[in-house]
Amino acid sequence: MSNDLLFILILIAAFSTVLVGLKLGREGLLATVIIFTLTSNMFVAKLSMVFGVVTSLALPLYAAVFLATHLLIEHYDPKDAFRAVWLGFLAQVSLVLFGYLIKLGEPFGDPTASNALNEILSYLPRLVIASFIAYITSQNLNVYLYKLMKLLTGSKHLGLRNFLSTAVSQFIDTVIFVGIAFWGVIDNIGLFIVSYWLLKVFAAAIDTPFIYLSYLVLGKKRTV
Repeated sequence: MSNDLLFILILIAAFSTVLVGLKLGREGLLATVIIFTLTSNMFVAKLSMVFGVVTSLALPLYAAVFLATHLLIEHYDPKDAFRAVWLGFLAQVSLVLFGYLIKLGEPFGDPTASNALNEILSYLPRLVIASFIAYITSQNLNVYLYKLMKLLTGSKHLGLRNFLSTAVSQFIDTVIFVGIAFWGVIDNIGLFIVSYWLLKVFAAAIDTPFIYLSYLVLGKKRTV
């Protein structure tokens, strides 16, 4: 299977999972934020070529976090979105803390699995710090823009506010995250930032039908 097709399949699967979380209620959406925040951070270090640019196949998982926070704002309360951010932070801190403590243990038997785990965990602290700083900054902007556009447009232009708030906040997220996580690690970081962001914009376009579907999932009248 090509990376391009795999990227799209992961996007659709991740966005569909967010809708399942929505069906389970506010707590289900909060859970999807935690799940995708953790998994995207764990696998972001693996880079692949997707649509001619170097990125990570974990990107769709992080894109799903933005969809989940939008649904929390759209169907519940902006405070729930901020709550989700802090729950994601707690999950990331727990992953790094307990991962580090477990890594200190002496392995028994064949050390291959233990060495592989140590290699994976060695990436996490820098990536998690980068992710958290980017997440706090971009999600605050994301919530503000989404709220502002909803105030200005009322019940109209749901897709537009979903796309624009994601595209703008994801640009800020990308600059901060890549700058902290990969500075000195990859060459031509500016091109990497642009290509990474453009794929996030593509993901934002793909997730727009899902925010409309959220009304169907909840049995509500669909917003224009």
